[in-house]
Amino acid sequence: MADPDPQPDAAAAGVAAPAVDSPPWSQLWQVPALLLGLGLFAMGLWAVRPESVPNDIDAVLDDADRLILSAGVEDLDEAAEQLARASAAFTPGGTTDEQRGRYWQYSGDLVYLQEARGGDEADTGGANHALILADYERAEEKGRRLDLRSLRWRALTLVDLGRSDDALAAVDAFGPEAGRQRLEVLRELVRRREDAAGSAAEAAGDPVLGTLLTRYREEVAGLRDPADRRAEQRWLAATRARRLLAAGAFAPAVDYLSREVMQLRSAAGGGSGGEPELTLLLADAYRGLGNPTQAQRLYLEAQRRLDAADPLSGDTLLGLAALAEAEAADARERGAEADAGALARAAGLYAQVDAAFPEGPRSLAARLGAARVSAWRDPPTESLNAWRDAVRTLVDGTSPTDPRRDAAADELAAATDRALEAGRFDDALDLLEATAPLFGRGVPAALLLRQAETRERLAERRMAEGEAAAGAARAQAFRDAAAGFAAAATAFREHSSRLGTIDPEAASISLWRAARGFDRAERWTEAIASYDAYLRNAPDGTTRMEARHHLGLAHLASGEAEAAIDALGKLIDEHPTSRWSFASLVPLAQAELAAGRQEAALTTLRRTLEDNPAITPESPVYRDALITLGRTLYLRAREDPRLYPDAIARLEEAEQRFGEEERGVEVRYLLADALRRSIASLDREAVGTPPGEAEAQRPAAERLAVAAERARRLRRAGRLFATVRHTLEARAEETLTPLLRLCRRNAWFYEADCAYLAGDYAAAVPLYREAAERWSGDPAALVAQVQIVNAHCELGEFAAAGVANRRALLLLGRLDDAAFDSPDLPMDRRHWQDWLRWSSELDRFASATAAVEP
Repeated sequence: MADPDPQPDAAAAGVAAPAVDSPPWSQLWQVPALLLGLGLFAMGLWAVRPESVPNDIDAVLDDADRLILSAGVEDLDEAAEQLARASAAFTPGGTTDEQRGRYWQYSGDLVYLQEARGGDEADTGGANHALILADYERAEEKGRRLDLRSLRWRALTLVDLGRSDDALAAVDAFGPEAGRQRLEVLRELVRRREDAAGSAAEAAGDPVLGTLLTRYREEVAGLRDPADRRAEQRWLAATRARRLLAAGAFAPAVDYLSREVMQLRSAAGGGSGGEPELTLLLADAYRGLGNPTQAQRLYLEAQRRLDAADPLSGDTLLGLAALAEAEAADARERGAEADAGALARAAGLYAQVDAAFPEGPRSLAARLGAARVSAWRDPPTESLNAWRDAVRTLVDGTSPTDPRRDAAADELAAATDRALEAGRFDDALDLLEATAPLFGRGVPAALLLRQAETRERLAERRMAEGEAAAGAARAQAFRDAAAGFAAAATAFREHSSRLGTIDPEAASISLWRAARGFDRAERWTEAIASYDAYLRNAPDGTTRMEARHHLGLAHLASGEAEAAIDALGKLIDEHPTSRWSFASLVPLAQAELAAGRQEAALTTLRRTLEDNPAITPESPVYRDALITLGRTLYLRAREDPRLYPDAIARLEEAEQRFGEEERGVEVRYLLADALRRSIASLDREAVGTPPGEAEAQRPAAERLAVAAERARRLRRAGRLFATVRHTLEARAEETLTPLLRLCRRNAWFYEADCAYLAGDYAAAVPLYREAAERWSGDPAALVAQVQIVNAHCELGEFAAAGVANRRALLLLGRLDDAAFDSPDLPMDRRHWQDWLRWSSELDRFASATAAVEP
């Protein structure tokens, strides 16, 4: 706002002051140009002149005063315009000090109201408060005597600035005839100071508030009207009592209120004195002291004296509800069951308050109380809804620093603990999520950690449920568990990031748990990133070795074989005797196989079994290495049959040691198939006889030994295939992996193949027939039909073979060509060769039979 005092003349309007010294006439040759410039300048001044400069400044100030009294938004804007017009009309010598004093007073009033209104004009740094005080001071410098309105606003501004002594001095300026106004201002000062304290507890320890109350009591004592004096004494007593209660001084509060109530009754001539509010506060004090009987009596007494619509009536109901809630809590502390009747009473009273006072602090207190009670008496879903409603009301109606938010968070934390102890992880997680809004955007790290831990426990339970389930339920449980581990890992990662350098140790622990969570969720990219981040700062020790081990496994699972070799190889080289290095040996070999380094993988596996005395045959590492070596040799022997003896020997040992364990069926299948496949090479080889040499040229002893070994292997393989078949058929379909399903199917056909290869064609036919019936909808059924043809032919049963051949041809015609592209089909070149050979024989048999028929 313009300052009318320093130069309310042309200079103030931006006109240049005239020069002190005049130039000589010899320098006036520029006069025409100067005159033209002055003319143009005058025209400019005319263009920017105020729309109207009032002649009657007092009338303009009167309008400003009237608009300030109205205090509407538009009125304040118009008042500002009027004061600007008055300022523009001020001239030296033409404006009185009274007018200038009024201007500054109204200017202070206007800034006060703009600050109180808030918005763009308000500020929190105190600049406006200082401006208000400065304007009032300048008004008084002009001799203006401030009226009660401005005195009141100056006092309130001083208390906002924390200048209580100056505020009281401003109240003294009201004069002796304004006693009632002084009390009103003092009461307003007390209220404002209480609001500024932020909480009742802070207000209880505020010395400025104590000074104001003392002054208020002095003013009350000077009131002449007994009724006015009693009313102010009640207000003062209630305010002082609330300070004592907020400070937890329940015994002094009881003494103080008892004395005040009796004094008020005495002043009222023995009547009630109209002190139901004090009676209510006295009941609160007794409740705080742990005297529920006296508290209940006083609550009921206060309630009888209050109208149902009086907000204090709501306070009495809240007090009675709190007593009922405490009664139930006492029973729990004694180890007894919570009193259902007390909880029901509390719930009913809270509901009554919420219905009667649906807005404001009483509704908030009622909803918080209802949520606490619901947590003990209602099903989890209802309790959760009650808490959500209470939290929503609390967030909408309080500031982020309101202590009731912390109290609600503590209650929710206790409810969460109870849910966790009862194993209700879903409910615990819901309660934690309901707590989060209490903190706005800044969810505390502790709450974030609890959310992560709860999600992790919930995921672990879902994983256990999946392992015990079957079918679709099993698959869904595993999906839920994976999602839960991922969510927990995300929360752990955020918790770690939140702590950062504040608590590096805790941050590192959460980052580790994040990595493990992503790992268990099979989110390999995030797991690898988390393990890498953890390893960058993790201290040396067992957990660091474990992290490198799991990093290698994550790389292997994600198809990054070389990265897995690097991580696992470094761990083994740096800590060769650690248990995590031992656990990394087989995964290293698997990574080497995935990278195409087969010889390196075989070397790693053999060294694990043969060169490491710390790895005993009883250890899981030995088991995994032995099975992996046997499988690897089995697969390589299909290209190099010379490896079959080594593969069979390794798998025989694995079957003997670990055949009864979970992986026993897999080992039996590999051993059986290695024995079966080795027959071809056994048929071609004999000790000391080069491949391709005629069988008749082998020594008889060698031929007999080969024949005996051949028969032994086929018998052993046939029994193993039968065991695999029966074992897997007995298991639930949903528990079988795709690999085990393939093993089950092929075991049916390969068992029959063993009988066929042994020359026991009579035994082979029913085995093939059973396989064809069991797998009638599978392309592999053709294998059985073809082998039935071949077996009948070997037995000389050509008529039966012809029937079987037609059946096989029909089945062949129904199969799509793509069916034969599958590498898993249990039909090889030998089957096709035998079928073609016997098909030709069957054609000749059919022709010969037709020639002899009559």
